[in-house]
Amino acid sequence: MKNLIQKITLVFLFCSVFAQAGFDLAPKHPWFLTLHNLKEKEPYALEMTERLITDQGLFLYMSYLPYSNWERYLHSHDMADQPAWHGYLLAAYAFKEAVTGEDFDDKMEILADGFLKHYEVTGQPGLIARSLIPDYTGPRLPWMDTPQNNPTKFWMQGPTGAWFRNGIAKGHVNMAAFGCSIPLALERKGQIQLRDTTRAKLISVLLPLVQRLERNDLYIMDWNGRPTEFGNLGPQVLNGFNMMLVLHMLKAASWYDPYLAKRYQKYMKSWHWRINWSLNLLGRATRGIIGDDHGTENRPSISDMQHLSLAYLSLYLQGGDRRKYMKHIYRGMYGIWNFMRYMRNPMFTIPYYATVRGDEYTRMQEVIEDLRDFPLEKYETSEGGVITKFIQPLANRPFDTNYWKSSPFLAITKYPPPRTGQEQVFSSVDYLLAYWMGRYFGVIPEE
Repeated sequence: MKNLIQKITLVFLFCSVFAQAGFDLAPKHPWFLTLHNLKEKEPYALEMTERLITDQGLFLYMSYLPYSNWERYLHSHDMADQPAWHGYLLAAYAFKEAVTGEDFDDKMEILADGFLKHYEVTGQPGLIARSLIPDYTGPRLPWMDTPQNNPTKFWMQGPTGAWFRNGIAKGHVNMAAFGCSIPLALERKGQIQLRDTTRAKLISVLLPLVQRLERNDLYIMDWNGRPTEFGNLGPQVLNGFNMMLVLHMLKAASWYDPYLAKRYQKYMKSWHWRINWSLNLLGRATRGIIGDDHGTENRPSISDMQHLSLAYLSLYLQGGDRRKYMKHIYRGMYGIWNFMRYMRNPMFTIPYYATVRGDEYTRMQEVIEDLRDFPLEKYETSEGGVITKFIQPLANRPFDTNYWKSSPFLAITKYPPPRTGQEQVFSSVDYLLAYWMGRYFGVIPEE
């Protein structure tokens, strides 16, 4: 315990740090326990994350513990983004295996089983849900949305009698495919070795997901055969975001379906230059319109830009077409970097720094600084945050289910009250994926 206390730093002194290129960085006011050694912190992040995986193979990234309490266990399924962070964790395991050589097949199989539960509960192969409770078939619970209070994202019972929350969005489909594509791509590169059963389960998740999307003309169809509220993945003339997501999913599935391989080639040939122009236009227009005021509402979604970058990373790791087509996609990423370069977002910065431009040293160091400041534990507090005019180091921000999808201009307003043990706890999967992805590319130190 004494050794742990010596390692853990609780800083109450203020230090001022200023960003370059005209963007002011707020003075740092750390308010939570952290561990600055990245490698030593990883086991804590892993423990905080793996405690939230259920016996059904579902990763409940925000939960009420302990799961031995049936009501708290059920309430822990009340979330909107379960498949997205599920994919995060799959990819984190794959990158960790590539770096360390440690075998993660058992854990990846459990998560693949969780994804396959989606198909069982919704009754439609390829249809994932925002969340689901595969081991409960009782009456509607008090916190479950209904069609009356939430017409597009309500809870309903599938053919097995289990409950699922419908209205899946493009980001969820993207991250589910990403979680499967990364271990499969790393195995093809000879950097990890999957068991036959693990590989088969990942493909059994990926293929129906992408086949269903292509069959429905790039619309994400809900249980009733209608497009979901955020389910239009069509190219929409110059929508580089949609194009990148579709291309990486088609490429991932193309290895196992000749028809999807042809569709990928067709779309890549038609879209590569559009991705270049549309992302350059978006990046430059954003900088031109809002300037340095990134804390306003008039900016692209940080979450969307994160999805864009991870789809790009999947496409990059799967190889092929780099000389002919990928050079245009690299230029598109350079264009959107005009907006994202100051966001301290490892999900964008690491792939960009490692594969497009390795001269953004300052931006990469900011990411490493935030990973050093990442808390040892995250939980729900009654205190919120406020959008400021300054970029906030992670040490200043309120706890978040996933730091990288929120604005870096968000600052905590005051310290939270003492713990009661009843709070909803969050995973640290955002740390795990950033750390192991950075280690994989050699841009984050091992320590």
